[in-house]
Amino acid sequence: MQSVVAKDVHRVAATRAYTVTIEEWYTKTCHKNNSRSDNEKQEEHEAIFRRKENVDASLTWKDFKSMAFTSQVLNETFRMANIAPGIPRRVIKDIHINGYVIPKGWTLMVVATAIHMNPKKFDDPHIFNPWRWNKI
Repeated sequence: MQSVVAKDVHRVAATRAYTVTIEEWYTKTCHKNNSRSDNEKQEEHEAIFRRKENVDASLTWKDFKSMAFTSQVLNETFRMANIAPGIPRRVIKDIHINGYVIPKGWTLMVVATAIHMNPKKFDDPHIFNPWRWNKI
C-alpha cells in the first residue's frame, strides 16, 4: 500500500516539472525531522485505502484530489526546495516600477527563493511547516 501511494504521489509531483532532487531534499531534511507530518500523511493515505475495495489498485484522480494534507506537504517541499536558482524572463515592453524603467528587450531573473524564504511572506520561512497551507 505505502509504495503505491509513494509511487503515484511522486508521479504527480514529477508532472509539476520537479526532479528527484526535491525528493532527496525532502527525505534528508524534512522526513527525518518531522514525524508529525509523516504520521498525518500516512493516516490520510491509509484512510483512502480503507475506502478502496482493492487495496492493490493504483490511486485514482479522485483519490489524489482527496489528499489535502499530502498536497500541503508537496507545496511546502516545493516552496523550500527550489531547484532552479532563477527563471529568466524576457521583458516584452517597458516596465515602470518605483520610479525606474526596465526597458523592453532586457532579461529579468525571477528568483523564487527571494519570495519563498521571505519572512514578510511566510512566517518562519526556514521551518518545514506544511500546516501553513491550511490557510490557503
